[in-house]
Amino acid sequence: MKKLNEILAIILAILMVISIIPITASAATYSGTCGENVTWELDESVGTLVISGTGSMEDFIYIDEESASSAPWFLYKNSIKEIVIADGITTIGDHAFYYCFNLEKVSIPESVTSIGSTAFGMCDKLKTVNIPDSVTTIKNGAFMCSGLTEVLLPKNLTTITGASFRNCPNLLKVTIPDTVTTIEERAFPYCTSLTSITIPKSVTSLGKSAFEGCSNLKNVVILANITRIENCTFYDCTKLDELTIPKSVTYSGLNAFAHCSNVSNIYYTGTEEEWNNIEFNDLWFFTKPFGGPTMHYNYCFHEYNAEVTAPTCTERGYTTYTCTICEDT
Repeated sequence: MKKLNEILAIILAILMVISIIPITASAATYSGTCGENVTWELDESVGTLVISGTGSMEDFIYIDEESASSAPWFLYKNSIKEIVIADGITTIGDHAFYYCFNLEKVSIPESVTSIGSTAFGMCDKLKTVNIPDSVTTIKNGAFMCSGLTEVLLPKNLTTITGASFRNCPNLLKVTIPDTVTTIEERAFPYCTSLTSITIPKSVTSLGKSAFEGCSNLKNVVILANITRIENCTFYDCTKLDELTIPKSVTYSGLNAFAHCSNVSNIYYTGTEEEWNNIEFNDLWFFTKPFGGPTMHYNYCFHEYNAEVTAPTCTERGYTTYTCTICEDT
C-alpha cells in the first residue's frame, strides 16, 4: 500500500510539472509548385505566402462560391495576410488569390506584366495595392475588393477590362493613365465612394455601364476621343452635378444618364449646333422641374501641354502652352 502511494505521488508530481510547462505548438509551413518554374510557400505562423521562381504562374480554375479556386493554398486561405511575389514572376494566374478574405498586403514586382481574372477578387481587407508600370494587362474582375480605397493604375496599361473594379464601395480615387485606350463594360460599377473621374484623351472606347451606380460621383470630365456614350454608362449616378463632354461625341445610348437629374452644368467643347446634332436616346438629365442644366458651349477645359524653348546666347528662353482640347496656344 505504501509503495502504491509512492507511485501515485510520483505520477501526481509529474502531472503537476507538466501542467506548468508552457505548451507551444509550431504553426505548419506548406509549399508546392504553381507553375513550370514557380513555387509557393506559406508560413502560417505569420500568414505570409511567398511566390518565387521565374516565368508565369499557372491559371487556376474557378470552382464555385464554396470551393472558389483550385489554387493549392486555397485550403489555408484564411491564414493568408500578406502575399509576396518575388522578382522573376511574370504573370499572376487567374483566380490565384480569390476569396483570401484576410489578405491585407501584397507586393508585386516590376517583372509582372499580367494580372489574371479575379486574381484578387473578394480580398475585402485589401485597401491599397501598388501595381507596377510593367503591368500591361489586368483581366476581368482582378480587383473586385470591397475594402479597396485607392488605385493608381500602371502607366503602360492600355485596357481596363470588364468588372476590374466592380463593387468597390470604398474606392475613393482612380487615376486613369493616358495610355488607356479602352474602358470596357462595367469596369467601375457601384464604386459608390468615387466623387470625380477624368477620362483621358487616349480613350477611344467607353463601355456600357462603365460607371453605373456610382451614386456619389459629382464631376465627370471626358477628355476622350470617343464618339459614343454607351447604354447605362452613367446610369444612376444620382449626385452627378457637372459634366464635360467633347465634341467628338455623336451618340448617347439608352439610359446613359438615367437618374442623373441633378446635373446643373454641362460643358461642351463644340458649338450649340454640334450639340443639337448628337443622337440622344435618353433625356433624363434634361427633365428638371425648372428646366435642364446650364449649357456651356465652345468650352475649353484649359489643360495645357508645355513646350519649353531653351535660352540661347542671343535670345531668352520661353514656354509655349497648347490647350489639349482646342489646341489654342
